[in-house]
Amino acid sequence: MVAKIQKVARGYVIWKRAKRWAEIIHKIKAAVVTRTEEALTEALSEQPELPLGGTHLASVKEARSLLERLSEEKRVLTLITEAITDRDLAELQSAVVAAKEMSPVFEPAELKTATDLITVLETEKKCIATLKAAIEKREKGDLVTALDEGRALGEFVVKTDTFKQAEALKKRIDEEDETRASLKAACDARDYELIVPALGKMAEMGLDGEDVYSAGCKLRDELEAQAKAREQLRDAVESRSLDQVLAAIERAEKVELDGSDSAFAKAKELKTRLEAEVAMRKTLKEATEKNALADLEAAIGQANGMAPPLAETVTDCQELADAEKALGRLKEIQEAQAALGEAVANRKLGRLAAAMRKSKEVGVDMECKEMKDAEALIEELGAANEQLMKLDEAINNLDKAEIETNLKACKEMGLGDEEQCEQAVEALAKIDAQDKLAVELAASTEAKDHDKLKEQLAQAEKLHLQKRSEHTAVVEAAEKVLAQIRLDEE
Repeated sequence: MVAKIQKVARGYVIWKRAKRWAEIIHKIKAAVVTRTEEALTEALSEQPELPLGGTHLASVKEARSLLERLSEEKRVLTLITEAITDRDLAELQSAVVAAKEMSPVFEPAELKTATDLITVLETEKKCIATLKAAIEKREKGDLVTALDEGRALGEFVVKTDTFKQAEALKKRIDEEDETRASLKAACDARDYELIVPALGKMAEMGLDGEDVYSAGCKLRDELEAQAKAREQLRDAVESRSLDQVLAAIERAEKVELDGSDSAFAKAKELKTRLEAEVAMRKTLKEATEKNALADLEAAIGQANGMAPPLAETVTDCQELADAEKALGRLKEIQEAQAALGEAVANRKLGRLAAAMRKSKEVGVDMECKEMKDAEALIEELGAANEQLMKLDEAINNLDKAEIETNLKACKEMGLGDEEQCEQAVEALAKIDAQDKLAVELAASTEAKDHDKLKEQLAQAEKLHLQKRSEHTAVVEAAEKVLAQIRLDEE
């Protein structure tokens, strides 16, 4: 009975075990169907309850193999997704190789994404390499093409340092090209005000070794030289100095200043005028030295006939003044000689004496025919003229005391109606005027007053102040000071 009970008990235990084994195997098979790592791990955790640990069972082997496959797929998928996230080309390539080397090949959706991304990354890498090559060459066309390609590829290229460096280089090259173009345009226009800052910009950008910069510097120097020459021309024109005008024209020609330049044209026009003035002044001086009436009249006529007249452009022209003064003296001498001739013809003692006195005063040659005829007539008229001759001599000498004494004697002798007596009165008035003028002239000389000296010397010429020996020094001093003032002004 015991043996029977034991047999039944053993059968029940075996049945229970077999039932449990069947449940475990079913669970393992179900886990294989689900293809989840969690289900397989849980099902295989009960594997040790199977006979001999279940390692010999096909379902257990299949589950174990599937669990390993799922673990590998998970690992490879993690590699793929991390490589996609990191956008790491080497990791992507390694992960794709790992997926393809699995048997069967592991082909999750992420595998195509990874494969497509590899293509993109390789294209981006190639683009960046192209950018680097364009940067190295500093070739604008290659930069533009590579930058356009990079923009088309998107932010992962655009955000790279290489792309930013290429953009910066492209901008720099554009600025360089613009700066070169600005300098070239300024040079073409020969605009100094634009050339100078354009050259500064070129130097600032380190482009001062280029031919366009050298050409710009050369043109700048040329324009500066021409500007200085133009300024020298203006100064020379303002100075009206022939030497300065000639020097300024020579410099302008040396720096190739355009002949149509207004300052250049004015200087050349003035040069012609100044040369004509120099020639005219030489002619006047020669005529004055020759002291011939016809030559003086011709020279003065030419000077006044210039357009404009010489006197208008050469203030206080000494040669013209000297020529006019010499011509005036010659005309005075001519008139005095004519008066002598008339006086001799009329045989009037008073008129004769006056004419002789005037002739001596203006410097008529004492050996001329008119003077000889007059002297012969006076001798012919005899002693009656002696007193008048004394008076006449006193008048000629402008001796105030002698004039007054002899005038009184003439009146006492009944000669008061003679012309010499009238002339004596006029001579006394003239002496007073001369004395007064001498005082004023001395004061103007001391003060170096140009205008008063000029005016008073003209009066002295009319009053023949230089004929008075006591006033000769005053006149000479005044003339010397006036000449120095004119020299200083020139």
